[in-house]
Amino acid sequence: MAETDGRGAEQPSRYETYGVCAPRPEGSWTLSTLVPPARLFNSNGIRWGPDNRLWITEFNGEQVSRWDPASDELTIGSPMGAPLRGPDDVAFDSSGAYFVTETMNGRVTGRRSDGEYVVLLDDAPGANGITVDPHTDELYVDEMREGGRVLRVDRNQLGRYTVLADELAWCNAMEVSPLGELCFPQVFAGLVLGIDLSSGKLRVVAEDLRLPTAVKFDGRGRLVVAEAAAGVITAIDLDSGTRQTVAKPGPGIDNFAFDGKGNLYVSNYCEGRVEQYVDGAVRRRVSAGGLIGPYQLALMPDGTLVAADANTLVDVTPQGALVRRTRLLIDQEFVAVGVAVAGTNLLALSGAGDVFVLSDGNPARKLIAGTGDATAQYLSTTASAATALGTDGPVALVALAGGDVVEVRNSHVATDRVATGLDNVTAVDRSHGLLAACDETSGALVLMRDGARIVVPDLDHPQAVAVSHDGVYVAEAHRRRVVRVSDDGQRQETACSDLPLGMPVEGVVHQRRCSLLDLGDGRIAIGCDGDGSVRVLTHH
Repeated sequence: MAETDGRGAEQPSRYETYGVCAPRPEGSWTLSTLVPPARLFNSNGIRWGPDNRLWITEFNGEQVSRWDPASDELTIGSPMGAPLRGPDDVAFDSSGAYFVTETMNGRVTGRRSDGEYVVLLDDAPGANGITVDPHTDELYVDEMREGGRVLRVDRNQLGRYTVLADELAWCNAMEVSPLGELCFPQVFAGLVLGIDLSSGKLRVVAEDLRLPTAVKFDGRGRLVVAEAAAGVITAIDLDSGTRQTVAKPGPGIDNFAFDGKGNLYVSNYCEGRVEQYVDGAVRRRVSAGGLIGPYQLALMPDGTLVAADANTLVDVTPQGALVRRTRLLIDQEFVAVGVAVAGTNLLALSGAGDVFVLSDGNPARKLIAGTGDATAQYLSTTASAATALGTDGPVALVALAGGDVVEVRNSHVATDRVATGLDNVTAVDRSHGLLAACDETSGALVLMRDGARIVVPDLDHPQAVAVSHDGVYVAEAHRRRVVRVSDDGQRQETACSDLPLGMPVEGVVHQRRCSLLDLGDGRIAIGCDGDGSVRVLTHH
């Protein structure tokens, strides 16, 4: 299934870029689509390349894409599975080589014009913003973390760099001004700082900004800033201090770029949206955006379907529209990889293994702690406390590292633990008195009821589970199918196959999760993290 652009033309989904995917129900099941596939895995750094294409880094997709404005074709600049991993921002030098920051790996990787990948730097934790000075061809990088640095990186000598500034906090996308000053934002401080590249002097260039995530300079020499929290692109005349709102793309702006005609292109890290703005209005859509995952689905007491979508928690309407509840960096201080319901509250699982409780009108509160610092909450992928969430009516289930499961009612964690016997719980669910938990590494599914324990072995990376009135549904991520297992574990049958689950390239490892949810009316929702769709499986 393809995404449709603003002109009605069909575009292949992000999964179909690598091959054909045709989800099909088996036997007595039918399949429908609630949320259509997305064109991009995400949209982070964007920059025009020497090939006159817009290059888009997709951190959550392990790839760099490039968009041709003439044909509207999206092709791959660096494919998933390549040495370049988790790309966040991109810059080009005069030879046509490009360089990318790998935030999670703390690396700066380049791909030379002959196609060779080279790791220039591997000790830059939180490496984020990157730019090449168009006058000197020198490469600059900053770090998005507490105690971050700004570095001049040697493009020819591996591991060689100069620290221009340190003890900074949460720096992001940078650019060299026409006057030779390297400018970059400090996101949470609301500042843009500048380093005079001739003297090394550091100064405040602009302040009173709402989560500035990127800076550029327009054709008039004005400093242009993306304000992610305000959802606006602001141009600042540095001589007079006059500010002008150039565009209002909405909260979650990651980066932006100007083409040769001065037209503005903006990326959104919350939803993978990339759009062209002319005179403040959307003129063209590169990607309509959608779901980055979804990584897990949950059903609120009022029937609202909620998705944990990495950079957002998002409501899915019955018509498939997406309404963002929270946004990373703005009002969500963690990467959301799980979601469950506890009474009237929502629980969210971070990539670092923290569990947060969210109630209406109140900020998120950490209920189960796996990490103690904000940097880890944003950047860690090691689930040190909790590994999975599930829901049983008004009770949430939390799978802890080590395989035990505890209950949460509203915001109270029960002291009793249920030992599943699994080394690691990938997914957990309970309904009709039956608890189901799976471990994708061992391939085991455990069914527990009234003290009895049944093990169903030899599943292929069981990554999601849903207990329904007619059996236990399991998503086998590597076989890209959903199977129904009988309550006694003796019978299995395929309900749906050829689903876009996980990465479309074999062997690519990323913090992704597909998901299953019993909707309570005979339907099973499938969160297809491979293409961003939500499918609905119905048994007749």
